[in-house]
Amino acid sequence: MKNKSYKIISNRNNHRNIKLRPNTLLSILLICALFLVLSSCGSQQELRTIDGKEYTSFVPPESGNVGEWIPIDDKNEICIQALELRPAEDGSKDLIIRYDWKNNSSKDATLNDNFLLTVYQDGQKLAPDLRSVNDPSRLVTLNKAGETLTDLEQGFIPLSDTALTMQLQGTLTTIFIDGKPAAATQVTVEAPFPN
Repeated sequence: MKNKSYKIISNRNNHRNIKLRPNTLLSILLICALFLVLSSCGSQQELRTIDGKEYTSFVPPESGNVGEWIPIDDKNEICIQALELRPAEDGSKDLIIRYDWKNNSSKDATLNDNFLLTVYQDGQKLAPDLRSVNDPSRLVTLNKAGETLTDLEQGFIPLSDTALTMQLQGTLTTIFIDGKPAAATQVTVEAPFPN
């Protein structure tokens, strides 16, 4: 008969001896190592603290500026290049917002599935209007993963000649703050009305 090797672990409080086979001890060590590896994978997500709250998902900036790249979620960046007025067919003028879109995801995508631009003037939402846009089909053009589409245009019907507030919304609808779900925020861009 083979002589089996055992390790005795003594518990001084209960005065009991626990016998563990070498294979059992090795199994326990492997399970602990696997647990540590798996728990570290879950904590690779970047944590961000703002105003004393811990965010465990991507949080876009609260505001941005015309002419700068703005990350609106973890996969999309927008750079508003210019705002201009363009004559419409009915004699009025449409507000045209020209921008670039960078697809930072690993998949090809279209703009309408990844980004929403809403414009307000005097607290009222402006109606979209594509009549004065040079090429509306570019709004549904497939953008390859990691590439940038430039000079995209969206049109709106202005209410007056007062300042504009643009809201940029990405694909995130929920973010996690201190481990609890919350509504994702939009990025606000303020701009004067174009001449």
